[in-house]
Amino acid sequence: MAARQGLRAHLDDLSASFEERLADEIPWTTAKMTPATLVKFMAMIMPMTLSVARVDGAWKHSQNEPEDVRLRAADGTCGAHVLRRLTPASAARSRAV
Repeated sequence: MAARQGLRAHLDDLSASFEERLADEIPWTTAKMTPATLVKFMAMIMPMTLSVARVDGAWKHSQNEPEDVRLRAADGTCGAHVLRRLTPASAARSRAV
C-alpha cells in the first residue's frame, strides 16, 4: 500500500510532461476526472520501481551494405557515442581484419 501513496502526484507529473508536448491542446489532468473515476483508474495501476542492473546492446551499421559503406557509416558515428572503449568503427574494423 505504501507504493500507492505517491501515485496521484506521479500521475500528475507524468501527464504534465506528456501533455506539454501537445500544441494547441488543453492539457489533460487527473483533476478532469470525477473522484470515483479517479479511484477506479488508480486501482488499475500497479506502481513499481525497476532497477537496471545491466544493459546489453548491439551495433548495426548498414549491415546489408558493402564493407566500404559499413566502415564509412561506422566512422561517421564514432564521435557521437559516449562509449569510447569500443566504437562502432573499431568494432567493424576489428571484424574486417
